[in-house]
Amino acid sequence: LGMACTVVLPTTTPASVKAKLESEYGAEVRVEGGVWDEANAAAEALAEETGRGLVHPFEGETTWAGHASLVEEVDAQLAEQGAPPVDAFVTCVGGGGLLMGILQGIERVERPGPVRVVAAETKGADSFARSMRRGRPHTLEDGVTSIAKSLGAATPSATVLEAALRYGRVQPHVVSDADAVRACLSLAAERRVLVEPACGAALAAVYGTPPAVLADAACVV
Repeated sequence: LGMACTVVLPTTTPASVKAKLESEYGAEVRVEGGVWDEANAAAEALAEETGRGLVHPFEGETTWAGHASLVEEVDAQLAEQGAPPVDAFVTCVGGGGLLMGILQGIERVERPGPVRVVAAETKGADSFARSMRRGRPHTLEDGVTSIAKSLGAATPSATVLEAALRYGRVQPHVVSDADAVRACLSLAAERRVLVEPACGAALAAVYGTPPAVLADAACVV
């Protein structure tokens, strides 16, 4: 689009990500704070100082609507193949933007039965699971200690948490870093696709011991 863009990242972000943003997208990249929450605070301050718009990674109706479109795409592809509707979605969750989009996408279309959602995280990045247990947003006291840095929101979105609790069929699923990495390796061996450990958290729900809610379910990861 030819628009100037500044991306604010925490120090935990791999150097390869910073380099890709600069070389392939022409973005200005600033590294601020040791965790995502601190980087976000710096981004908010920068937006206020410069008067530029802020695109939040997991809050906002436009962000959620974009994510919701993937549910529509899954529905369309299954219908083209004459396959039955999906029974469950498995997603990794950090701040909760993708999860919110999935919930909104599910509720846009009348379905033959309830659709379950598994929200996967790694231990040390499991702020959403802890928040679900408490029924309110919980902040990880020690910050994000998992290797899955893309799940690095020490506190999930309060709006997304409320939506998940209201939906009533969101099942948190927490796996170890080792489980997530093993799932990444399994996908690479099976499909020749390499993904990061944050994605491995969701994959571990099917490559490892699946949660009970996925028993006999046709699911999309």
